[in-house]
Amino acid sequence: MKRNTARKQAQRAIPTGESCQRCGEKTKRLERHHADYEKPLDVEILCPVCHAKADQEIGLRRKRQPKACKICQTMFWPNHSKNHTTCSASCLSFLGKQNAEKRWKGHSQKKSCLNCGTEFTPPRSRAVTCSASCGNKLAWKKRKATLGPTASGQISQE
Repeated sequence: MKRNTARKQAQRAIPTGESCQRCGEKTKRLERHHADYEKPLDVEILCPVCHAKADQEIGLRRKRQPKACKICQTMFWPNHSKNHTTCSASCLSFLGKQNAEKRWKGHSQKKSCLNCGTEFTPPRSRAVTCSASCGNKLAWKKRKATLGPTASGQISQE
């Protein structure tokens, strides 16, 4: 028998009740658990937590496996995502610093400003000027160079 058919038969025939049959928790979100879908009316009324445990016992759900933290090697259970690689916020911060060091390794820490010539530490890798002011001045120099003498307000005499 298909799972959906067994579920529908159980929904029609068996009310959910008011409390979990395993732990006794009273909740509005009770679920019907089928140990065997071939017996659609043989169900257990469980809360979501007990239902997940019951499914794990019979092999319908996989158990969460603990992971080792990339930084401190402590075993932890990711809360809501498989992509977690660190156990805490401090380990995550440390991992971010490590990745930033890898990214910046080999890059020159000091650059020379294309406008004024002073040495500066760039806030990002694409920076070519030491400040926004120097960036604006450099942009105006480039515009004047591409537009010619009329861009500076001079009228050409022919």
